[in-house]
Parts: sequence; structure tokens; C-alpha cells
Amino acid sequence: MDKELKDKRLGFAFKLSALTILGATIVFCISFIYNYQSSKKIILELVNEKSHQIISKTIAYIENINDTVSPAPTYLAQHLEPRPLKADELLLTIKIIVATNPLIFGMTVAHEPYYLNSKTKYYAPYLYKNSKNNNKIETIYLGNDGIDFYNMDWYKPPKDQNMAIWSEPYFDEGGGKILMTTYSVPFTQKNNRLHGSQNKFTGIVTADVSLESLKKMIGEIKIYNTGYAFLLSKNGNLLTPLKGEVNNYGNIIELAKTTKDNDLIKMLENTLSKEHPSYDVKKDNIERDKNEKDSIFQITSKSKLFLKDSTAILYYLKLKYTGWILFLVIPENELFNDVNMIFSKISFMALIGIILLSLITMLVVTKFTNPLRLLTQKANEMAKGNFNEKITLELIDQKDEIGTLSSSFEHMRAAIKDYIANLEETTAAKERIESELKIATNIQLSFLPKKYPPFTSKYFNVSAILDPAKEVGGDLYDLRMVDNDHLFLQVGDVSGKGVPAALFMAVTQTLIKGLSKQYIDPAQILMDVNKELSRSNEECMFVTVLAGTLNIKTGLFTYSNAGHLAPLLIRPSANSGNTNSSNITLSWLDLPPGVVLGVNENAIFEKLETTLQHGDYIILYTDGLIEAHNKNKELYSPERFESEVIKIFEKHKSPKAEIITKHLIESVINFADGEPAFDDTTILTLQYLPNLASSSASSKKNR
Repeated sequence: MDKELKDKRLGFAFKLSALTILGATIVFCISFIYNYQSSKKIILELVNEKSHQIISKTIAYIENINDTVSPAPTYLAQHLEPRPLKADELLLTIKIIVATNPLIFGMTVAHEPYYLNSKTKYYAPYLYKNSKNNNKIETIYLGNDGIDFYNMDWYKPPKDQNMAIWSEPYFDEGGGKILMTTYSVPFTQKNNRLHGSQNKFTGIVTADVSLESLKKMIGEIKIYNTGYAFLLSKNGNLLTPLKGEVNNYGNIIELAKTTKDNDLIKMLENTLSKEHPSYDVKKDNIERDKNEKDSIFQITSKSKLFLKDSTAILYYLKLKYTGWILFLVIPENELFNDVNMIFSKISFMALIGIILLSLITMLVVTKFTNPLRLLTQKANEMAKGNFNEKITLELIDQKDEIGTLSSSFEHMRAAIKDYIANLEETTAAKERIESELKIATNIQLSFLPKKYPPFTSKYFNVSAILDPAKEVGGDLYDLRMVDNDHLFLQVGDVSGKGVPAALFMAVTQTLIKGLSKQYIDPAQILMDVNKELSRSNEECMFVTVLAGTLNIKTGLFTYSNAGHLAPLLIRPSANSGNTNSSNITLSWLDLPPGVVLGVNENAIFEKLETTLQHGDYIILYTDGLIEAHNKNKELYSPERFESEVIKIFEKHKSPKAEIITKHLIESVINFADGEPAFDDTTILTLQYLPNLASSSASSKKNR
């Protein structure tokens, strides 16, 4: 037993400690997660700011290319539209532009086929800086049967679209022999010999820009250890290499397809589409700062296309006029490496702290639960029925909640001890009362008929039930043959409940039984019973009674009333033309004047008569039937009484009195649905059958 108590004590201490540690752990975890996420958010904000700075710097360089290069070919194209220049003038102009613009690598004015000479298809003088000869400007002429520049990106698209555009980056085989991009401006001329006086497309003025410096600048961008930047053309061609598993040039969509990452492919295709938002480098400075931030997008990709050993956070921006896309690749593991290391150390220290806190909590809880263990022992003794062992003063004198609890236990022990002693006395007294009530119930039932019919008769069948609300009730009923031709029957209800009502009922039943042997007239019987009850009724109790005498041969029913309820007459369809779906007619008998018995010694009682026909039923009952109520405080009511009677006759053509009585009692019980009965319920049903008796008599006579 001591071992069991010890286990329980340890179990309680463990649970209390566990809850304390669990609460502390939850608080720590919430704080840890909040601080960790906040730190990551701050780092991301710093990275965003740094990414914007890098992108802004790169954009400024690209803008400088566009702003520095585009005016020269635009000016020359406008200058050529009024009139064509002579060959030496054209070469001189191009040479001056290339020499004075450091970003322009080379330049040409490419004319339409056979424009200057019907025998010469190609005319495109190209002047460029030869890096192998100290950037000396040299001249070559583009175009031959092997290299047809009319279908190249720097010629055909601006001609077809009739607008200045930047070409897709390409390696110039016919001119500069370097990776470059070309700004192409279409121009027209009038009055030329081929096209008459109308403005017709004449050729393209180009300015070539070397991408080597841009590649070098982007290649020098380094973010953490493995982060980098790369540049895409508007068609998705890599201008700078990737540094993931695929460290190469090419089209990024084709490279992405090798990873089978559908989300990545869809993102890149969407970025390269014309509908994707782009950054307009032509806005003024105030609008440009806002547009730049709005146009920078961020995604996270686990594809090894960008980084071999880490998830990549990508920032990218698309330029409107070139269509180029600048990407910054930031390794997520390096980005959060410092934060993860710091919080790993914090987690380790927190684990050590939780272990120490657990040990301290267990020691403290164990110490403070020792008094509870002693109280548990006392409670177990009380559970066994031993209330003589007192709580020690050591526990009661403690100046804390344990002392208060110990004092309460001691008061409870003493109170329970006294209560059990009183309960034993009360139980013994209750058992005596219950025994006496059982005897009283048996005595009460002895005043009522014990079986139906109590005599043999072929003129009627009868059934009665009394259901008391308490062990003994105040309802009464009786029926007896006064002589060979008359049947006396009565139902009554005494005021009050329990033993007093049962005693008053016994007196009333005895008086009626005695007087019914002397008189056939029910009014005379009620009058004499009323006198006897009124003379010595100091408690002012009373009883309602409906009594009647039935001539079993003629069917004449004479009845008198002492404040009771009207009987229900049921007449089959053969005896009445007014019927319902059950082929019966229901009617309530008129009641003669009459007050309750036991109140007025000089009260006068009258009587009425009605004639029963073969197959008629008459039901006498007490108010416990129609005043029964359910949990919703709804009454059973006379209407429900009639409805239940109709149900019986819909199911049975000519039911016996016993069937009707039992059905009505069951319907009351079902209606109450467990609600305690407020009053006794008594039902007496009689079916009059004189024709059966006549048939039986004729049959005997014939034999």
C-alpha cells in the first residue's frame, strides 16, 4: 500500500513538473520562433535593399549605353532622309561618330539592294575599332553571297516594324568578330530613282556596342560566397553564364527543360513574355525610383540550375526598351547561415536550461507534495469507512493552503462521521415508514375489487385500473350487483395525496359499500355518505364521486354526481347515424347538480337517467387522466382523451373493456414521457351487451 501511495505521489509530482516545464517550453518555443522569423525578415529586408542597389547600379550602366549610343544613329538616320550623302561624306560622318563615342564599337549604313547601283546588291560600309590595332578605325564592306545581312536581326526586324530597336546579342562574323548588340534605326528618302517621289524605306543605320565590358561588370557581382548575377536577352539567351550544375551559355528555357521543373519553366516563360511588367528607363528620376522597386520581382527556386548546393532566392528586373532581364542569385543557406548558427547555440543553451529547470521543479514539487501524500493516506482511511483517525496538528498548523486544506479535511471527517451516525438513524426510520406504507397500500387495495368481473354476467364486461401518484392514493372505485337486475358502480377522487387521502378514501369506500346494499337510488346513497363525512371532517377534506345504477336488462342507467367529471358515452354506428372514421359516436353525459362530499352536511343530490343500447360503452374516470402533463407543461386534455378512444376503435371493431382501459393508461404514460404524475389516475370502462345474454337464454330454452 505504501508503495502504491509513493507511486501516486511521484505521479502527481511528475505531472505537475511536466506541466510547468511544458509551459516554459511552449513560451520559449513561441519566443524562439518569433525572434527567428523576425531575424529572417530583417535579413531579407537588408538583402532586398542591397539587391536594389546592385540592380540600380547595373541599370545605370545599361541606361548609359542606351542614352549614349542611341542618339548617334538616330541623328544620322534623320540626316539621311532629306537627301543621300555621297560615299566619302557618308564614310567621314560614320568615322567621326565612331571616333567620338567611346561606347560605339562600330557603325554602318546598310542600304536596300541595288539602291545606289543597279549592278551592286550590297552597299553597307562598316567602320569599327580594331582592338588588335590600338582601336584604330578600320573600314570593311558588309554583305556577300555567304553573309546576307538583309535577313539578320539588326536589319530585318526594324525594317518590318519600322521602328528603332535593340537587336538580340550576337557574335558578329562579318564585321567586328566580337559578341555585340546593335541599335538599329530605319530611314527613308525621297526622289530616288527607284521609287519616284514617295517616301520609301531606304536602309538601316546601326550602332554596335560590345558586350564584353557589360559581361565583365555583371561577372564581378558577388553575393556572399556563391551568389552571383546573370543577364538574359529578350529571347532568353544567356549573356553571362549560370553557375549551377549547368555552367554554360545557351537559352535558359532549354536549360530549364533539362531539370524537368515545370514551375521554373512556367516562371521563365512568363518573364520572357511581352505581357510581363518591365522597367521603363525613359521615365524621369522621381518616377524611375518608384518604378524600379515596383518592377523588381522575387522568387525562390530549389532548382540546381542556379546553385548546386542551395535553394536560390532570385531577384530579377526586366528592361522595357531592350527587353533584357537582370537576375541576382542569392544562396538561401548562406543568407541565413549566421542566424541559424546563433539560434542553434540559443537552442542548445535553452535545452540545458530546461533540463536544470526540470530537476529544480521536481525537487520543489516533491517537497511541497509531501503533506498532500499524508492527506491522501487519511482520505484512503476515510474511503475505507474509518472516520476515527484525526488529521495531525502538524498539518493543520501550517500557515499556507496545505494547512487550510488539512483543517477542512478534519472538519469534513468529523462532519461525515456525525452524518453517517444520523444517516443510520434516518435510514432505519425510513425503512419503518416504507414498511408501513406497503402495509397501507395493501390495506387500501383491499377496499377495491380484486378482479373483473367479481361476478358472472353476460350482460356486460367491465375493466378498471387505479394508478396512484404515490405509494398510497386517494382515488376509489367499485361495482357490485345490488340484486339480480341492478349493477352499482362508482368512481371517486379524494382531495390531497398520500396517507391522509388514502384514509379518507377508505372511510368513503366503506360508507358507499354499506349504503349501496340498502339503496338502489345513487342520489340517496351520496346524500347519506355526505352526512356521515361532514359530521366529523375537522381537516376539511372532501371527495368527488360519480355513482350510478345500471338495470342490466333494460339498459337504464341512473346516476348522481358529487362534483365529479362527466362520464364518456361511446355508441357504435349501428346505434347512431352521426359517426366518425372509427364508426362510433362520442358524447359526454349531462351531470345532475351536486357538490363534493364532506363539505356541506345538508347538501341535496339529484339524479339523471340515460338508456344504454347494445354495444354501448361508458367510461368513468378521475381528473388524473385529463390533467396529466408532460415536460412542456401541456395537459392531456379531454380532446386527447377522445382522440385516443377513436384510435382504439379504428384498430378494433368491438374492443373489450379491458383493451380500452389499458390503452388509455398507456397513452397517459407515453404522453407524460417520464414526468412524475401529479394526481392519481383511475379509469373504469363498462361495455353493455344485453343481446348476448338474450341469445344465450334462447339457446338454452330451445335445447
